This record gives sequence, structure tokens and C-alpha cells, in this order.
Amino acid sequence: MGNIVVTIKNKADRELLEALAKRLGLQIFELSEQEMRLLARRRMVETVEQFPISEDISDEEIQAEADAVRAARHAR
Repeated sequence: MGNIVVTIKNKADRELLEALAKRLGLQIFELSEQEMRLLARRRMVETVEQFPISEDISDEEIQAEADAVRAARHAR
């Protein structure tokens, strides 16, 4: 079946989720930040491969999107 990734912010939540998973008979394992980023990159590559690129994207468009993402991230 599928997987769910949950980011835990504190020890109490981690212990609660571990106990719940154990009670439900679920398998759990920990991923480092680096492993999470690698999985995200792999997922992006898989997604991109599903959609053929019909037109070239300019450097300016790429930079504008990167700037928008950074601005949204820093606005939080």
C-alpha cells in the first residue's frame, strides 16, 4: 500500500505516534532531513517525466518562479 510522511516537532508527539502505530500494527521508520530531500527530488523527477515539455522555459521564467517560492517561504 502507500506511505505517509509525518514531520514531528516534539518528543511527546513522536512518542504518541509511535505508540499509535505500534497498536495499529503499522511499520514505522525514521528519515533524516537529507533522506527526505532525496525522496522529494526523486518524486519531482518522476512527475516531470510524466509530462512532456512542449515549449522551452526561459531563464527569466525560472528565476521569477524561484523568486516567488523564496518570497512565499520567507513570508511565513
